[in-house]
Amino acid sequence: MPVPDPDAPPVDPFPVALSLELWPAERTTSTPTFVSDNPAFDFMWIAWLFDSLGRRNPFGFSARRIGDFHAGLTGDFNDAHRWKELRRTPHTHHPVDDAVGNAEALHALIHRRER
Repeated sequence: MPVPDPDAPPVDPFPVALSLELWPAERTTSTPTFVSDNPAFDFMWIAWLFDSLGRRNPFGFSARRIGDFHAGLTGDFNDAHRWKELRRTPHTHHPVDDAVGNAEALHALIHRRER
């Protein structure tokens, strides 16, 4: 796991939260769904961000797991990991890399389902 750089400038969480609020609002009129590889871990950071700033969480109070969606598509309750083969961006445990890879896999699953 990367070690934080003690000389890095602090990040102001308000613009981060605002951009995360606006991004889905510009794309949908309904409550967006937070989708993740591991929502139990990932969603807590989103919830903390909005809660710590006293802002409404645009994703509400729940999230969905990509593996469960994949298992539902295959009809096999135990097939919750093979979707990871659809990532094009390597899973490095860097939050941006992992989010991009997960988005790529989810996009592939949704479009595979449409065929």
